[in-house]
Amino acid sequence: MEVITENDCKIAVYIWNILRSKIEVLWSWGFEDVKTIKNGVTFKVNGFLLRGRVEIIYNSSSDLFDISFYDNDGKLKKQVDDVWIDQLVDTIDRTVEYTENDYCDRVKEAYQVI
Repeated sequence: MEVITENDCKIAVYIWNILRSKIEVLWSWGFEDVKTIKNGVTFKVNGFLLRGRVEIIYNSSSDLFDISFYDNDGKLKKQVDDVWIDQLVDTIDRTVEYTENDYCDRVKEAYQVI
């Protein structure tokens, strides 16, 4: 088991502060089971497009993020490297939740909104 350092915890807080900048988007992912990992965070999601786990790793040398998306079986579905801070939430959202053409219809159907 990897040892989580104080620096790993600081990185996790840094990432969560970025994600919380768009809290309504974050909640739409149905996120839970948040864990601090080496140089980042991982959490479960229950979105329209992905049900599984997201892992965000911070690369201090480039000041960018690498995002891995896994299904519920632990299979890597997508990897996005070198994500800028201002694109972090939107990059995750496009893989986990948001569908450009039919998102509103899908929300209405899922939650039986009139």
